Amino acid sequence: MNNLFGEIKFDIKHWYLPLISGLLFVGLGIWSAMHPLVTLVSLSYIFSITFLMVGTLQVIMAIVNRKNMIGWGWSLVGGIFTAVLGAILIANPALSITTLPLYLGFYVMLQGFNSIGKAIEYKDHSSNWGWILFSGIVGVLLGFSLLSNIALAGMTTAFIASFALINTGVSEIIVSVKLKKLKKESASKN
Repeated sequence: MNNLFGEIKFDIKHWYLPLISGLLFVGLGIWSAMHPLVTLVSLSYIFSITFLMVGTLQVIMAIVNRKNMIGWGWSLVGGIFTAVLGAILIANPALSITTLPLYLGFYVMLQGFNSIGKAIEYKDHSSNWGWILFSGIVGVLLGFSLLSNIALAGMTTAFIASFALINTGVSEIIVSVKLKKLKKESASKN
């Protein structure tokens, strides 16, 4: 049986990496919502470290499973983009209030398209693919919102960013649960 993760006979490795990524994003999103008055320079440090960690995990997940996953390139490209964004933010901690929403908007939009791509590949193999699709659409809309309201940074950016991060985290957690289920199905067939 073919699906997003290739032949079911292959053992999905490290299914928990998207779970860790998702939990990091949800945690960062909650923290951002609880501290909206923190300056964007402080947020850029936290975002950059989280992006670097999440990007690294996504790249590892894609490379380790490149022979087992159809469409593993989505995860690889998303991970590389995330890690590069984190490195850029670490190297430039004094980003202006207008630059961080731009980076974040593009990132959230890319992750949204990534989730939409995963959902389409899940469509024939999972009854819950609609939640991943919904999460992806929300991500694209939030990314567009950040990009179109760059001048309104401040608290608006903090709240939109926190919701977008939580949304991205939930999508990663859903993917992780699906991977774990596929791993169990594969183990029971072997």
